[in-house]
Amino acid sequence: MKKRNVKKRKYNISEDVSINLEPPKLYNERQLERTEASKERPEKRGAKNEALSKTERRSKQNKKRRLKNKVRKVIISIALVILLIAVGVALSLTVFFKIETVSVTGSGIYAENEVVTFSKIDVGDNLFLIDENKIISSITTNLPYVYDVQIKRELPSTVKLILTDAVVKYSIETEEGYILLDDNFKVLETNAESLPAETIGIIDASVASAQAGQTIAFEDETTADNLNKLSQIIKSLDMTEATAISSTDINHNYIVYEGRITFELGALDEQSESRVLRGLAACEQLDESNPDATGTLNVMGDKQVYFTAN
Repeated sequence: MKKRNVKKRKYNISEDVSINLEPPKLYNERQLERTEASKERPEKRGAKNEALSKTERRSKQNKKRRLKNKVRKVIISIALVILLIAVGVALSLTVFFKIETVSVTGSGIYAENEVVTFSKIDVGDNLFLIDENKIISSITTNLPYVYDVQIKRELPSTVKLILTDAVVKYSIETEEGYILLDDNFKVLETNAESLPAETIGIIDASVASAQAGQTIAFEDETTADNLNKLSQIIKSLDMTEATAISSTDINHNYIVYEGRITFELGALDEQSESRVLRGLAACEQLDESNPDATGTLNVMGDKQVYFTAN
């Protein structure tokens, strides 16, 4: 038999191509056993993981149940506390803390029974349900010479009314007599026959209404506003030398010093108080040279004052 002449084909491989050939693997029986065992391990591990996940799920479910039970107990406890508080409040406002005693101190003008009557507090009212604003309003309106009322509760059943008497600060002369006012322009008395000492007169103002226990009403709102501003200046500076105030229009406002020197203030603004203060300093200098000086002190400027003698 003739040998076939086969020419071996030559393959030209590019230099950029690399060929990696692994050496042949030799297996013996032990290696084959190990290979077979490694194929079985993933299945066993998966089963183990599956068993662990079931345990973990049970543990998580138990934790959730315990947490829900705790939350439920907390909610029930809070609800019980709120219920107990509500019951306590309801009992306090309906059954307990009934007023048995109303005491009055501080007034040198009105009797205790008058004050209690106009307070409209009744024995048996609840200590915490009384309306303080209504009590104060009723007392100060019906008893004009009461300037202020403080209300104190003393457990279990006492209300204390602490009064401050009003002081006459302003007066207005009328044909029937004098209208007496406190520093808030509340009417204390109408048709008074005489004036208390150190009363500041309100002049050149038309009264619309004056009812004891109520704030006086002037016919002109601008006049009323300016008189209130003058009153606040006097109160702020504690100007005991003031004897009269006047406002004829928005640009003409006056304070009379010791009945002999008239402060011309012009229109009132934020600087009016400091201008009055400068006027008082100027009056001190005038008093040193002439204690009986009378005239007009122009304090409308921001830096200087001008005195014109009568």
